[in-house]
Amino acid sequence: MSDLVQVIIGTIIIFLCLFLSLMIKNRRIKKEYESIIHYLKANKAYDPNSAVELPYAEKSFLRMGIKNFHSDAIKTMVSNGIVFKTKDGKFYSLFGSNGKSTKVT
Repeated sequence: MSDLVQVIIGTIIIFLCLFLSLMIKNRRIKKEYESIIHYLKANKAYDPNSAVELPYAEKSFLRMGIKNFHSDAIKTMVSNGIVFKTKDGKFYSLFGSNGKSTKVT
């Protein structure tokens, strides 16, 4: 094989690995989204009065070697308005048990 073909094949393999790793990360974050929403629904945290604490909301320095997708997912959900954080650090979602927003406009 010529050098040019080897470089092209190597570049394609690198891009495929990068794409695959991004897909895996996105799938794990989506799984965390679903688990957080399920946890909030199970605890009926639909408004600030019924908000609950999420123990994995903050990153733990004790778990340095393990990637924590919970805290990344919560930050993204809060910034997108899917989950809300109260002043005392508790979380709630405006999606009721029927899957529709319970927010009063």
